[in-house]
This record gives sequence, C-alpha cells and structure tokens, in this order.
Amino acid sequence: MAPLPTIDNVARVAFNWLGAGQSAVNVMHFRGPSPVIDTADLAAKLDANFVSGMLDPISSAATVDTVDVTPLDGSSASATYAMTSWDGAGGGEFVPGLSVVISLQTALRGRSYRGRIFLPFTAEGAQNDGGISSAQASSVNGDWGTFIAAMAADSWQMVVASYKLATAEDVASTVVKSVCGSQRRRQSRIRNP
Repeated sequence: MAPLPTIDNVARVAFNWLGAGQSAVNVMHFRGPSPVIDTADLAAKLDANFVSGMLDPISSAATVDTVDVTPLDGSSASATYAMTSWDGAGGGEFVPGLSVVISLQTALRGRSYRGRIFLPFTAEGAQNDGGISSAQASSVNGDWGTFIAAMAADSWQMVVASYKLATAEDVASTVVKSVCGSQRRRQSRIRNP
C-alpha cells in the first residue's frame, strides 16, 4: 500500500463494518479546525451527528463497530474508537456484493475532486432488482446532507481528499444513486474475519 499523503488539517477515517460474520471498510475524510487533529473529538462528533436514516437500506445485522482515525499530518499514529450508533436499519439478510452508492461532489470538476462511498450490506428488503426506490434514495440523501451539515457545524467539514494531488476539497453535495453498485477491486475488503 502506498504511503498516505500529507494534507493539512485533514483526517482519514476508516469505518470498520461488521455484518453477519463478515467485515467491510469505508474511508471518508474530514477537515478539522486546526493542524493538530483531535482524533477523539472527531470520533465523538461522528457518533453524535449520525442520522439514523443514513443507513436505512443497510441490513439491521450490520454495524460500524469501530473507526480508525488517522491524521494526514505525516507523523501521527492512527487511533481506534468504538461507535455506538452506526447501525443498519433494513429488513432481511444482506445481498453479497451489492452496495448503495453515494456520490460526493465538490465545487471543482475532475476525477480528483469527486468521491464515492459504497455502503456495504444492502438489505434484501430494501432493494428490488438491484436498486433501491427513488423515494428511499432521496430520503437517505437528505439524511447524509443533514449529517454533513452537522459535522461542519461542529468544525469537521467532510472533504474529498485527493491522494494524487495531496489536496482536500469540501463536499458541496451528495447524490444517493437508486441503482446499487459493486466495485470489484473492493470485493476483497468484504471478508470473513
């Protein structure tokens, strides 16, 4: 794995999922209020600002168990924190390899300025023919917007980090896709522990 870049005031957060005997990881980035990243504060704000509808299509058997917070300052170590509120709410078992896709958009164009989150463990009851309803996608999108706004109000702006350019741009909006997706190169991240 390539070394992490140095990006001022930014932390990399790995969300460690557990679900039905399997695990997965999502990575998101947040810009803090100062060059010294308070990892405990960031983890506490992530847990406190969680909006329950953010994970409505995710199986109720899945949860974000811990987060690994790594300041991208080039020298600080990662710290791991337990999460208490990041639980899926969907009915039924999860569909292997099927993810709800959230597109992250910034004010700038180009590959280095957009991101995606592939939420794992999409519940059987939340999807139909490989997609979630447009109404549910809209509802989940609104809840992610509320979460991002609450994090920003608490001085932790969600950003799209470009490791290639060693830059970070604020997330301006999100789009939750009604068609679910799968990214094959990430399939190895879903594994039996």
